[in-house]
Amino acid sequence: MPRAETGLRGRTLLQARRVRAKPAQREEACRLRAQGLSIYEIARLVGCASSSVCAWTSDVPLSDEQRARLHRRDEATSVRAGAAIHAVALERHRGYQREGRLKAAEGDPWHMAACLLYWAEGTKSANEAQFTNTDVEMLKLFVTFLRSEFSVSERTITIRVNAYLTNGLSKDAIEAYWLEQLGLPPSALRVGRWKTEVGWQNPKTNVWPYGVCSVRVCNTRIVQHIYGAIQAYMGFDRPDWL
Repeated sequence: MPRAETGLRGRTLLQARRVRAKPAQREEACRLRAQGLSIYEIARLVGCASSSVCAWTSDVPLSDEQRARLHRRDEATSVRAGAAIHAVALERHRGYQREGRLKAAEGDPWHMAACLLYWAEGTKSANEAQFTNTDVEMLKLFVTFLRSEFSVSERTITIRVNAYLTNGLSKDAIEAYWLEQLGLPPSALRVGRWKTEVGWQNPKTNVWPYGVCSVRVCNTRIVQHIYGAIQAYMGFDRPDWL
């Protein structure tokens, strides 16, 4: 019992100190706000939560000049923060490209073939690898490359199909074909585009009965690794790929 009473009394005394401190903090916060300081600056100086400062100083008037100065400062802070984030991302991308260049130096023909195939048929996004084709063997090669080189799991690979339904195949049959060929679960499917009218492909010749399939992995390291390897293999620099 004594220990419990001591603990309760300790908390009561702490709460009392906080109550006594709040009027002083509130007064100081209002004084600083009247000088044109920002909520976050006041919270740091007074030593309390910014939400408390916001509540305490909500009725403190600011001049147009003070508001304009705070607005300019916020904009400048946002610009600096954005530049810092961009610099960190850029350095991370360079590191992934260095990884790809080092791998290219090993002279692995399989790695070279996969990277150069992506150069020809892949999208050039900075943060995701997407390979689109009608040739199932090309797509199988790319999926195998993702699995063997980067240990990509089935849960992170998605596919999207774009096909005409004028070749005697149903939507379900087309999707099942791609899933089976690529060794992916149904959860990999994303909403595709299905056309029922006769388009530019001739339905009589069944040019691409299973349509076009896009394999996508949202992974910055993978795509930047590939970009670095491509540049190393071909002997050029492409800064815009960063």
